[in-house]
Amino acid sequence: MKDYLLDVMQQHEHGLYMCELPTGNGKTYDSARAMKEYADLIGDDTKIIYLTTLNKNLPEDALRAAYGSEELYKRNVLRLRSNFDEVVEKILGIEVPEEMKTDAYLKLCKDVSLYRNAVEKRYADKEYIKELADRITEGGRQLRYEITKRLKNRFQTKTQRKNAIRTDAKYKWIGKLYPAVFTDDYKIILMSVSKFMKRNSILIDSSYEFLNSDLIENAVIVIDEFDATKDTIQSELIDKSLAMQEDYIQLFRQIYRTLNPNDFSSSMRQAMDEVEKSGNRNTFTTLMDEARKIAENYHVRLSIKTKEDLVDQRQIFLFNDGSFHTVLKEGAQYIRSSLNKEDNRIDVFFEGKDDFFKNRNKEKDIVG
Repeated sequence: MKDYLLDVMQQHEHGLYMCELPTGNGKTYDSARAMKEYADLIGDDTKIIYLTTLNKNLPEDALRAAYGSEELYKRNVLRLRSNFDEVVEKILGIEVPEEMKTDAYLKLCKDVSLYRNAVEKRYADKEYIKELADRITEGGRQLRYEITKRLKNRFQTKTQRKNAIRTDAKYKWIGKLYPAVFTDDYKIILMSVSKFMKRNSILIDSSYEFLNSDLIENAVIVIDEFDATKDTIQSELIDKSLAMQEDYIQLFRQIYRTLNPNDFSSSMRQAMDEVEKSGNRNTFTTLMDEARKIAENYHVRLSIKTKEDLVDQRQIFLFNDGSFHTVLKEGAQYIRSSLNKEDNRIDVFFEGKDDFFKNRNKEKDIVG
C-alpha cells in the first residue's frame, strides 16, 4: 500500500483517490511511510496535509517511526490544533517576558487554571465549564491581538516577525504557544478536519482559511476515515453559514435610517464639519449622497416578492442549516427585478433567455 500511495502522490494529478482497506491493515503505518518518502522528494513549497476527525488519531507516532529521529520529525512535521487546545495545554508552563504579562495574559492564565482544575476534578456544573471555555476563547483572542500589534509595531515584514519569534529570546515563547506561526516552514502538516475548516491565525500576518490559501495549491491532502469526515465538514459549513447570516438590504435600511445629522451630538457634527472643510474626497455629505442614490434607485424601502409561478413548488427544501432552498423551473437562468407600482413592491423574476429579453423594461426594471 505504501508504494501505491507514493505512486499516487508522484503523479501530481488533481482528483480524489479512494483507498478502502479493512481496519488493522496497517493503513496508518503505510501512509506515514509514504508521506515521509514523498516529503523527502519535495523540492518546492508543496505541502502534505493529513486530516482526520479526531486529534488523537493523527499519525504522530507512525511518522516519528518513519523518520527514525525526533529531530528530523520536529523539523519536517507540524501538528496544528485549535488555539483553545494550545492555550489550555501550554500557557501555564511557558516562560513569558515580564513586559508581555499584561492584564489579558494574567486573566487568561487564571481562567485556564480554573478550567483545567474543573475538568480534572470532573465538575458536574457543565455551564460553569462552558463559561470558562468561552472566557478562554475570548481571552486568547485578546492575547493574540496584543501579540500581533506588538510585532507589527516592532518589525516591518512578515519575515522579520517570524525570525524574531524563532531566534529572539523575548519572542520565542510565541512560537511555543502558537506553532501555527511556522505553518509555511513544514512539509507535513497534521490537523483535524475541524481545524482545516477554520481560519489559521499565524500572528505574523493576516489569518487565512486553508480552503482559500496558497498553502493547499498542489498540496497532497490525505483524509483518514473519509466517510466520518463528511459529518464534521457538514457541521462546520452549517456553523459558518449560521454565523455569517445577514440580510444586507435590511442592514442598509437600518444604517440609512440613522444617517440623520440632526440626531447627532454636537461633537459629532463638529467633527463632520471639520472633515467637510478638509478637502477630503470622502465626507459625510458624499456618503449620504451615495446612500440616497442607492435608496432611490433600488427602492430599498419596499418589500420583495419572487413570482411564485416561476418556482417548482415540488422541490422546496429545508436544509440542515435552517434555510429554505428553492428550485426554479427548468431553463430559468436569467434574473431581473421590477418595480410593481400597483402593489408597491419589488417583483423578482427568474426567466428563460427568450422570456427575459421579451419582458425586459429598462424604465421599470431595477436589476436585469
